[in-house]
Amino acid sequence: MIDLGMHRMLSKWEYNRVKREKLEKQFKNYSGYFDVVEMHLPYTYFNFLEEMMESAYKRREPKILVINGDSINLDVFSVFYKRSSDISTPDKEIDMLIKVLKVAQTVYDKIIFIPTNHEARLEKVISRNMPERVITEQLLKRMRTLEDEFIENKLNKLICTNTPMIQIGDVLCCHMESNSGKPGNLSSSLIQYLMPRVKDWSVAYQSHSHTQSKISVDCKTIIETGCLADSLDYWISNWKMFGKGKFSTIGYAYGSMDNGKALLNKCDYHICKWQGRI
Repeated sequence: MIDLGMHRMLSKWEYNRVKREKLEKQFKNYSGYFDVVEMHLPYTYFNFLEEMMESAYKRREPKILVINGDSINLDVFSVFYKRSSDISTPDKEIDMLIKVLKVAQTVYDKIIFIPTNHEARLEKVISRNMPERVITEQLLKRMRTLEDEFIENKLNKLICTNTPMIQIGDVLCCHMESNSGKPGNLSSSLIQYLMPRVKDWSVAYQSHSHTQSKISVDCKTIIETGCLADSLDYWISNWKMFGKGKFSTIGYAYGSMDNGKALLNKCDYHICKWQGRI
C-alpha cells in the first residue's frame, strides 16, 4: 500500500470554518427573537438604536443581538480618507462601541459580533505600508485588538466570530463585500453563492449594502438589513454620483425562530426613515 507520509495542509479559511462551526453548535436549536444591525459608529442614529433595544427589552423570550459587521467606521485608516471630511478618531469610536455593548448586555441574552471590512481597516493600512510580511505579522500580534477591549470591559455575553458569517439554526447572518445598484441583484447573487457552499439554511441576513430588501427565490430568503447610519461622506464627496440606484431606507432587521427554524413570516426588516437628501 502506497503511503506518501504527508498530510494535507489546510487553508486559513478551513481553520476558520472549524472555529466558526464550534460557535454555531450552541445556536443549532435556538428558539427566540433576534435583531440584526449595522451601526457605523459614530454616525449611528442613536434614537433608532435605542428604540430597537427598548422593543427587544419588552420581549419575554430569549433574545440575541447580531452586530453584523461595520460596527465602527475607522475612516482614518481607509483608502477613502482623502475623499472624506471624517475627523472621528478610532479611540472615540471604540469607546462608543463599548458603551453600546454594555447597554446591549442588559437587554439581550447573547451578542454576536461579526468583524468585517471596517473593523479590519487598521490591519489593512499596516499591511499596505509595511515592506515585509514578517514585520506586518509581528506588528499585528502586538497590536491591541477589539477583542482585547471586550475582555477588559468584561463583555461576557459577547461572542466574536472569526469570519464574516455565522449560522443560527437555519438562519445565516453575513456581511459579504458585494454591492449592486440594481434592486434584487445582490440577493439573487448571494443565493447562488451560498446554496452550494452552506448546508441547511433558509434565511440569510446580508449587511454591507446599506439597502433594505426582502426577496425569496428557490426556497431561500435574503433580507438586506440596511444600516442605522446615513450615506457615508465619501459617497457624496466632490458631488460625484456615487451610490446611484442605492437610495434606500435606514433601519435594521429582525426575526424569530423556533427550535432552530426561522419563522418566515416573522423575519423581515424594520424601516426607520429614508436616507437623507443632499
